[in-house]
Amino acid sequence: MQLAREPLVPGVPIHQPTDELAAALFLSDANIDYFNTNDYFQSMLTKQGYVYIMSNQYRTTFYIGVTSDLTRRVSQHIVDEGLGSAFVKKYKLHDLVYYEYFENITDAINREKQLKNWHKAWKINLIQSENPEMKDLKYLLEL
Repeated sequence: MQLAREPLVPGVPIHQPTDELAAALFLSDANIDYFNTNDYFQSMLTKQGYVYIMSNQYRTTFYIGVTSDLTRRVSQHIVDEGLGSAFVKKYKLHDLVYYEYFENITDAINREKQLKNWHKAWKINLIQSENPEMKDLKYLLEL
């Protein structure tokens, strides 16, 4: 037995999904109709993305994230406004030590998931392959 849900916005119907992408969104609490759902996922397929690694000054702890706007996201992490990750704040991971650009945000998300499963030594080797001295790269973003 499936329970009927009330629309979150009066007058905006809840549509049954007709494809996998719409189904993924339908399962969330978002209340978006089918046509807007397709537009949303089409924009996601064409949006650029970045995977990035933040670290502390001692390079002992790392945070891996994904974003469509690297400059904005890194500045959210370093400015104490509560917009960054609680993990980054707790361990003072304010140095950007690595990032990768992807033309498609879904590729960036998949890469983030892959890197999060790596051993710490592998992550350090990856960082050092592009940034041998593991310097802070925020200056490249003009922050």
